[in-house]
Amino acid sequence: LATLQYLHIRRSRQAAAMAAQIEAQRPAVMALQEQEALARSAARVSDAPLEVFDWLMAVNDVRPETVSFTSAYADRAGGLGFSGEAPSVAAVNQYREALEKSGRCSQLDVKELNSTKQGVKFTMQVRILREEAAAGLKAEEVQ
Repeated sequence: LATLQYLHIRRSRQAAAMAAQIEAQRPAVMALQEQEALARSAARVSDAPLEVFDWLMAVNDVRPETVSFTSAYADRAGGLGFSGEAPSVAAVNQYREALEKSGRCSQLDVKELNSTKQGVKFTMQVRILREEAAAGLKAEEVQ
């Protein structure tokens, strides 16, 4: 019986020591959990694809040097509108044709075209195709 009492007291002391150690480490554990949550949150933000910038690059990659953008806007469905300036209507048409041939855009629509002595101001709306859809269109063109 004395042996059992001794083992009980010993285990009780060990359990109390472990509980005290857990309580002492609780603030450090909570801080670590908070840091991990912040790291996961930051990863979600930094890893998220910024499609709007990809869309702008899609319309910018084929833009002639003589055409410049003055403003742009986008919606979540891949719609992109932008205003710009060009030296002539021919330059705007050249740009529109380049966008069509790129395979990254559909529903190209020149909404406004104002010609002045200084050049042409235009507003264009396009629907940007997702990478998969653009690849599918190019595959269909090859066949």
